[in-house]
Amino acid sequence: MMAFRDEFSAPEFAGKVVLHHDDGDPAQAYDLWPVLEEPRGAHLYCCGPRGLMDAVRDMTGHWPDAAVHFEDFVGATANRADDTAFTVRLARSGKQFEVAAGASILDVLRKNGHVLPSSCESGTCGTCRTRFTAGEPDHRDLVLSDREKQNEIMICVSRSKSGELTLDI
Repeated sequence: MMAFRDEFSAPEFAGKVVLHHDDGDPAQAYDLWPVLEEPRGAHLYCCGPRGLMDAVRDMTGHWPDAAVHFEDFVGATANRADDTAFTVRLARSGKQFEVAAGASILDVLRKNGHVLPSSCESGTCGTCRTRFTAGEPDHRDLVLSDREKQNEIMICVSRSKSGELTLDI
């Protein structure tokens, strides 16, 4: 099965779209490099299994950040066995809240009366992007570039590696 296979097989897409399915066989993997080597002013939209999205992210590091887009429906939001609780501190008010292992920063802040923007809540859209001022984030999004990760976090999915994370809220 392949989403939109019939639509992209239509005559108007002839020569413009390449459909490839490896049936889960690594020996039949598609060589992405010839397609991704030169950005050519294009935008790239990627959705699929985590392995594919990681490969595309690795091969598009030289593309403009705004030209590469990911859609992930479950991967970033999955709880991990090694998740631990941490404290999130709000720099502007000094308030602090405990974020349990199974909770998101966004959910905890909302439960405590903060109205914050969000959309996908899976770390793919960028709507909940928030500056942090202290602590060590555990970035789990598919949006932020390495440069942006130095002072921003996606509060819908990312967590803290340190015991406390201070947000510019």
